[in-house]
Amino acid sequence: MKKKYRSLYERPMGGLLYLIPGIAVYFLFFIFPVIRSLLSSFYQYETMFRRSFSGLENYILVLKDSKFWISLSHNGILILFMMLLPGIAGLLLATLFELGKPKFGKVFEVSCFAPQILSLVVVGVIWKWIYNPVFGILNHFLTILGLESLTRPWLGDASTALAAVGFTGTWVNYGFAMVIFMAGYKKIPRSLFESASLDGAGFWRQFYSISLPSLAGESAVVFTYLYIQSLKTFDLSYIMTKGGPGDSTSVLSLYIFKNAFQYNRMGYSAALAILLLICITIGSTLIGYLTGRDSDE
Repeated sequence: MKKKYRSLYERPMGGLLYLIPGIAVYFLFFIFPVIRSLLSSFYQYETMFRRSFSGLENYILVLKDSKFWISLSHNGILILFMMLLPGIAGLLLATLFELGKPKFGKVFEVSCFAPQILSLVVVGVIWKWIYNPVFGILNHFLTILGLESLTRPWLGDASTALAAVGFTGTWVNYGFAMVIFMAGYKKIPRSLFESASLDGAGFWRQFYSISLPSLAGESAVVFTYLYIQSLKTFDLSYIMTKGGPGDSTSVLSLYIFKNAFQYNRMGYSAALAILLLICITIGSTLIGYLTGRDSDE
């Protein structure tokens, strides 16, 4: 006897219908733009509607472009400021709050996470004021401490501009890392730390032997997310310096933006975007492999 179903969703394949909205959104806003960018990277655009096939010429030009390599190297430096430093700071703060249990810990937790909820445009404007050489609080504070020789136009000096932008990224991102690691600490049985303490293991030994292996999954999430953020960063560089002075804070996303909307090199900017996607994919895969291997061990 054929089974009757009260609803289309009760049929054997009916569960797939629940996936259709999500799949449609994913295809519309991710798969389709990537495919369109990939196809565009093989063309030279005279106007928006006139183009000619150029094969791999855009990619060859990109690899010969010194500004591409300069921007990529700046992204590499930002990996230090926007992935490694906030990741390590977040891990240490989570360890302090979860194992140290300081007084007013919840207040400090909220304070540390607060920068993460701010718009990057707002963050960029705030830190641009802080770094201002005339009325900025940083130079004023150094002057009060008698370190006036260290004052400088932080965003106007090519030797310090990229580090200044990068430190702003550190300030924004460490709160995210802290919250993820704190969530990871919640799943670690307290009995492990108590047993280790009875066996004579100190704080750092417990951290190395218990915390780090147990937080491998959270490490993968944190460092993958922050790696992607450091490579596709645009807001801070654009708001604070617009890539200057010169090209000292130019990053790949900003270079893609300029080629697409200022220089009208749509095919070239598409090739840059595809190479950026490849860098993100390779790095994310490598981070996942390394953290997964550590977890297995």
